[in-house]
Amino acid sequence: MEATLKIEGMTCEHCVHHVTEALNEIPGVKVLRVIVGQAIVAYDPSKTTPESIAVALKESGAPGVNVMTQQDVEKPGQKNCCGGN
Repeated sequence: MEATLKIEGMTCEHCVHHVTEALNEIPGVKVLRVIVGQAIVAYDPSKTTPESIAVALKESGAPGVNVMTQQDVEKPGQKNCCGGN
């Protein structure tokens, strides 16, 4: 499974490094990409959940984390930014 984490308060490459290290400590998580304000991870649902990942990031010092899973992205009838489906 894949999840996108929107991370508030990230402002620099030091933040990216800190978040990457924190994600690498979570069992069942593989970091796919971390940029300022966002992390994309693959996770093993038998070992963790997106919500648990967000909690771990908050505990590591990230001030705010919003989770978007693949299911959120693929909801039928949901409009994208350009107004299409």
